[in-house]
Amino acid sequence: MSKHPTLWARAAEDRRWTTVFLALLCIGLLAWTFRVAVGGALFRLQEIEVVGVDQDDAELVRLYVAEPKGQYLWRIQETRVAQRVRLIPWARAVRVNKVWPDRMRVTVRRDRPAAQALVEGRLVDLSAHGRMIGLRQVVSEQPLVQGVHDDASRKMAMAARRSFNAVRSEDELSELRVHDLGVSVYDRQGIEYRLGRDRFESRLKKAERVRQGLLKRRVRFNRMILDDERHPNRVVVRRGS
Repeated sequence: MSKHPTLWARAAEDRRWTTVFLALLCIGLLAWTFRVAVGGALFRLQEIEVVGVDQDDAELVRLYVAEPKGQYLWRIQETRVAQRVRLIPWARAVRVNKVWPDRMRVTVRRDRPAAQALVEGRLVDLSAHGRMIGLRQVVSEQPLVQGVHDDASRKMAMAARRSFNAVRSEDELSELRVHDLGVSVYDRQGIEYRLGRDRFESRLKKAERVRQGLLKRRVRFNRMILDDERHPNRVVVRRGS
């Protein structure tokens, strides 16, 4: 007598064995894939792509990334990589992303110089917010900042520089000096505007109104003092020869 009373029962038995066979085959393929992934190049870092800067800067970024090729991608922590890249003085808006299965992308923006400063006898580039972002070998066309010895003085000087740009053309600014009384800015005509330590934009707007009036009257001057705290509306003008 047949083991299977009907053809349908035999077919069902065959399907069960087929299912078992396919399941074992899938398990084998998964095991083989895992072995290839672990033992081969799959999921290992093969390339660090740097976006947003030129080639020379990109090579520096890769040095700060400090992740060797061949490292397993899942072991890399994007936040730590980003922290290392931010140690570059000019690095801004840093983003790090894994690109599976074997790449990493670092997006970074280079902070551009807004001024140059003499710091301990060296000429350095300053960002718009007073960060030192690199050494210079030759003088640039950017305004020169003097008298800055710490972060606070650099930030104050660059705040005055931004305020000047809001009132007059940035091409008219020649120099900024930080001293005991605050900040003085000098335009291309060599005229000093002593601004104190705060309210730079409002004081420069007042200075511009006075300057325009003096120009109409053809009055020559070389200094304008606007930092009188006891008399905030007073503007003192020193006439030039």
